[in-house]
Amino acid sequence: MDLTDPEVITLSGHGEGRSNDSELSLHRVVKKDYLHLFPNLICRSRYHRRRKDLMGIQREMLRLLMNRLRLLADWLALNSAPITTAESPRWKSAGMPIWAAEAGFSPSKQQFFLGFRLHLLVSNTGAICDFVLSPANVGERRVAEHLLAVEAQWQARQSAFFARARPVLADNGYCGDWLAGLFGKNGGALWYALRRSKKAKLEGETALRAWHRGLRARIEGVFSSLEDQFQIEETRARSVWGVMTRVVAKLLSYMVGFVANEALDRPGTALKSLYL
Repeated sequence: MDLTDPEVITLSGHGEGRSNDSELSLHRVVKKDYLHLFPNLICRSRYHRRRKDLMGIQREMLRLLMNRLRLLADWLALNSAPITTAESPRWKSAGMPIWAAEAGFSPSKQQFFLGFRLHLLVSNTGAICDFVLSPANVGERRVAEHLLAVEAQWQARQSAFFARARPVLADNGYCGDWLAGLFGKNGGALWYALRRSKKAKLEGETALRAWHRGLRARIEGVFSSLEDQFQIEETRARSVWGVMTRVVAKLLSYMVGFVANEALDRPGTALKSLYL
């Protein structure tokens, strides 16, 4: 008998949750400690191919979970993070470049990188509600325009559940009345942070900015978890399909853990202990 599709997806999610960024490392761990659970374990190369073949199914599973928790959100937050295939000093020496990878700049690391950018919509509880994976040179506002349009359409279809539009919080990288106006025309509300270099004009605006940053700490925590535990910033993939497979698997692993925690009456984002 062969390893079944659900078993391949289970191993994929388990490996991402355990921070096994190497499929070879995961295969060795399963062969040593979990062979009684996966007696039909296949070789690593076949597991790699099967996993990539099942990327579409994993994406649909992720979409179902996102839509389920999206319905329960009081507000959403929007941000992005780099997916690095090579940092700037290694562009010329990168052994296996990916044709769709482009140059981008990471403000947090203050350096250029070669790769992609992951854009997320996250709920107030920390659940991932939507995502876009784009080349690193595509502007954040351009992707935000797409995500906000999808969110506005989704809210319109679910109008029976919402008495008013849910706000979307964004940092100053998305500031601009044109983007807020575009989202507003479709019935949405975009609250973006003002640049710190811009002085507060109205009384209480400083407190309002601090309140806004406090709410947006939720999505920063989600990205921190994806980076530390799920190692989202470096997929070690060698093709566009490989990058998509690893990113979808990491997001699905996060969301499965989130739902499992809620079923156990634990904080949804407490994922470290869940994958031990």
